[in-house]
Amino acid sequence: MSVITILMTEFSQRFQDFAAIEKDIKVFSTSFSTHVEEVEESIQLEMIEMQCKGSLQSRHQLLSIPEFYWSLEKSRFCLMRRHAKRMMSLFGSMYICEQTFSLITLNKKPRT
Repeated sequence: MSVITILMTEFSQRFQDFAAIEKDIKVFSTSFSTHVEEVEESIQLEMIEMQCKGSLQSRHQLLSIPEFYWSLEKSRFCLMRRHAKRMMSLFGSMYICEQTFSLITLNKKPRT
């Protein structure tokens, strides 16, 4: 088995879960260019309101994605904020897991 084949297999195994949440990631990362019909019904109204406010679109361009969602008014955009928190925690926990497994692997290797 070639190195490329092994890498491709490893890559597809590690990232297969992303296909299942692709729409959620798209809503999180490109909320102003995502069509409202493509998102869950539960967040459609908040998304429409968000997309219609020019001030929010300007803020979205100026801030990082986490900062933007953190700046949204809690009472008006609670579902969009919850969605963003879910997406951010997903990537944070994946990073922590990857780091932990890397450390375990390093610790198991014989030292010379």
